[in-house]
Amino acid sequence: MADRAGQVVFLSAHWELFTGVPVAKLLDGGLLEVIHPEDLPGARAALDGVEEGGARVVREYRLRRSDGLWRVVQDTAVHVAGEDGSAAGWVGLCEDVTERNEFRAVIRFQRAVSDCLAAVGTHPASLEELLRTICAEGGLDEATLCRVSPGSPTRMHVRTSADGVERAECTCWRANDAVWTSTFRPACSGVRVPVVGTYPIRSEGRVTGLLTLGSRRGSDVFLPMLESISGTAAILGALLERNDAEEKLRTSEERYRALLEQSSEGIFTFDPATHRVLDVNRQFLRITGYAREEIGALTLEDLVAHDASSIAENVSKVVAGGESIIGEKSYRRRDGRTILVEVSASLVTWAQEQVVLVNVRDVSEVREAVAELAELSRRLRLILDSTSDGILGLTSDGRITFVNKAASALLGWSVGELLGTDSHRCWHHTRPDGSVHPPADCPILASMRTGARVSVSDDVFCRKDGSRFPVRYEASPKREEGRIVGCVVVFHDVSREERLESIAAAVESMNSLGFVFSAVRHELGNPVNSVKMALSVLRKNLDRFDPATVSGLVDRSLVELGRVEELLANLKTYSLYEDVQIRVIDAAAFVSEFAAFVSRDFANRGVAIAVEPAEGPAFAATDARALRHVLLNLVANAAEAMEPAGGRIRLRITSEGEWVGIRVEDDGPGMSAETLANLFRPFYTTKASGTGLGLVIAKKMMTKMGGTIEAASNPGGGTTMTLSLRTAQAPPA
Repeated sequence: MADRAGQVVFLSAHWELFTGVPVAKLLDGGLLEVIHPEDLPGARAALDGVEEGGARVVREYRLRRSDGLWRVVQDTAVHVAGEDGSAAGWVGLCEDVTERNEFRAVIRFQRAVSDCLAAVGTHPASLEELLRTICAEGGLDEATLCRVSPGSPTRMHVRTSADGVERAECTCWRANDAVWTSTFRPACSGVRVPVVGTYPIRSEGRVTGLLTLGSRRGSDVFLPMLESISGTAAILGALLERNDAEEKLRTSEERYRALLEQSSEGIFTFDPATHRVLDVNRQFLRITGYAREEIGALTLEDLVAHDASSIAENVSKVVAGGESIIGEKSYRRRDGRTILVEVSASLVTWAQEQVVLVNVRDVSEVREAVAELAELSRRLRLILDSTSDGILGLTSDGRITFVNKAASALLGWSVGELLGTDSHRCWHHTRPDGSVHPPADCPILASMRTGARVSVSDDVFCRKDGSRFPVRYEASPKREEGRIVGCVVVFHDVSREERLESIAAAVESMNSLGFVFSAVRHELGNPVNSVKMALSVLRKNLDRFDPATVSGLVDRSLVELGRVEELLANLKTYSLYEDVQIRVIDAAAFVSEFAAFVSRDFANRGVAIAVEPAEGPAFAATDARALRHVLLNLVANAAEAMEPAGGRIRLRITSEGEWVGIRVEDDGPGMSAETLANLFRPFYTTKASGTGLGLVIAKKMMTKMGGTIEAASNPGGGTTMTLSLRTAQAPPA
């Protein structure tokens, strides 16, 4: 009770029991000490309202109880009128309403949670909204929701406070399905907030999350409120479970869409009842030419170029069997063109509805390409079978994969017998001399090891019956992506050619022999007749001739005998180097050494010799003795052609493919066409003195070494003699 001035003049004994402060002290100003400082302004305003308006005033404020706890009390004050009707003071009734208010808060909290769930659903933002509601309506300062993985720390998904939402990393530990921590530090303020409750969130019998509540009031939080919040943990568990399921579904749909769009095949779905197209991927649009916005109006009948009964029958098979591979069908593009496609269809359940999933692959171009390839293969086979040369295809390990008719006929094996067999063991196992030909020495197999094309002109292949026949062949390695995968062997039976060459050689030998005999008779006859005549004259006039005349006749006879001696020497040279000794030489070094050896002698005759080496290595297989003899003959001929003026001789070395060339070029007057045609005939010469055997001997030596000699000349344009030698690998250092 208070007087007109607002001074409290009476308190019941219950005040002392409630606050623990004597009534006398409370009346002496102590009442203001037990009211919560934050509530004092409101309490004073309420009293002022009573004094000014005389109305009934209801005000809640916190009052410190004797145990030190702050309790919420409701103070109801009414005006007391005096005898004259004016305000004489007021009378108030104070009631502890703490539990009532907190129960009301629980009811509001539960209603707010229900409204929140109804409003925001189960997407991730709903978790944040729910936690914000828990903080605001539950009188809390912070709420933290963590996802728990069994046996390992986890990262916090959502964290909120009454002031707003934050996302931060937070580490928790799970032990025996319960997670406990004394305090946690909010990322926003850095203030340690007491934990008032920690609730495991369960799903399917295991802990999947943790709800931790914090309040600066600590244990002052109303227990029923905490119990109500703990019931929310079950809702959170269901929310997390549904959220996980929706996330998995979204992920699955995204993966499905990604796979659908990235597929190299066209894919579409349709309703098996209405045949209406439901969904397509980009590749399907490319195949059919439709735009995506046009798909909604399409049916299966618009796409498939078959009668409706056939379409219905195929759809029934898919629906009845669950899955059916239909095969190749004709589809209509948007532009009306019909294309051949390969389709497979299956019945699937999507979003609780059954649809037919169809994979479509355009095989029109493939079929056309296959047909073109078959035609090309047929033509190629006709070409390969029409040639008289044998053609074989080998794998990298020497097994036969292709045989043409000529190869089958020449080897005496059928095509079927040859395919898949070891080529070397089948027809290349013996050398021309009858000895065993080991695979390590086989040029064909070597070509696949080195990658170099091989050409052999003096080998033999073996027939099925064991007989051998001479061949000339080439082996060319096959490459795929830079890797040797086999080779192609093209061979020619040279038996008939050798017979013809033998006959021609015999005829040529007889012609040459007659020519040689005639030339020898002529070359020997002239000096012999001259000697015979001189001796006859000398015999008849021996008694009459003076010594000077006799001496002249004898000298004449000796000169003619010298001519005979030179002829015999040249005939002996013709048989030089019958057995050549082939070695590998460096052609550039050999020619340079040769030029240095003969340059001084030819310089005295006014002839300069220059060497022009090849751009790269030039190793050749030859007999160095015979090559030196041939080269000296050519250089001597060139020097004689430039006499008496002299000139320049160039020795050029070239290396092209399988051949190393040595060219002897001079600045002489050149040769006529007749001279060039008879250049290698025995005893043909344009010199005043000479036997005409030098170039014949040179050609024979080059042939023995497996090389060739050729001449090129124009009158007034100089002459070029070219020696060609087989290329060889550089000898080991």
